[in-house]
Amino acid sequence: MMMEQGILLCVGDEMMVLSALRNQLRCVYGDRHPIEIAEHAEEGLDAFWGRGRS
Repeated sequence: MMMEQGILLCVGDEMMVLSALRNQLRCVYGDRHPIEIAEHAEEGLDAFWGRGRS
């Protein structure tokens, strides 16, 4: 049985902080989960729903 892969979504207003957080999450999770960052809620929702969620 194939389990749905989770997504790690980080939303904030400081791109430098988001980039650093993404790098840290990659160190912990590697390729097990896609990591998306967004500066605004709408951008975050687009990233989330754009991954095939319905």
